Amino acid sequence: MYLLAGTGSRSCPATIHATLCDKLDKMLKWNPQAEVLSGAATGFDHQLALAAYEVGVPYHLCIPNRGYASHYWKDRWDEWVFMSENAITIEYVMEEVYHLSDIYLWVNGKKIHSNFVRNSRMVERANGFLVYDAGSPGTKHCVEEIRKAGKPMTVIAAPCNICGEPSVMIDDLGGSYCAKCSMFAFDD
Repeated sequence: MYLLAGTGSRSCPATIHATLCDKLDKMLKWNPQAEVLSGAATGFDHQLALAAYEVGVPYHLCIPNRGYASHYWKDRWDEWVFMSENAITIEYVMEEVYHLSDIYLWVNGKKIHSNFVRNSRMVERANGFLVYDAGSPGTKHCVEEIRKAGKPMTVIAAPCNICGEPSVMIDDLGGSYCAKCSMFAFDD
């Protein structure tokens, strides 16, 4: 089985949904047994799970800890319930992998937040990644882990912040280019 995971910004617009449906539909054509792994955050992760559901791709949720939903989804509980009830599996990383009830993992004297621990777990499990807005802190961390692991990723460029048209990723430079506006946008 091929497991495609996604990582992206919480501020991802809902307009990314059509792009994700298209990419998942194409994935099914070359690998009908493929499945999706979502980190269950609002924004990109949520849109990835919804797109998988719509296209008919089974999806799994990889959640930092059992308290995650009540904290991050409290204002959008109905959306959380739909996403979680339609997932094939839900893995609570801190409790099920590390057998901890804390939101931090201590590694070599460093305190690591469970959201970053979840990112590392997703990199362990997935064969490849879709990435949106690699400049946001959590996504940036996950991209670093993906690169260290040598796993393939497809970067979906954010829309141009001037005209809203899709931009083209320039991964080596850490940014994107909008042909319509002739503008470069660089990640922080």
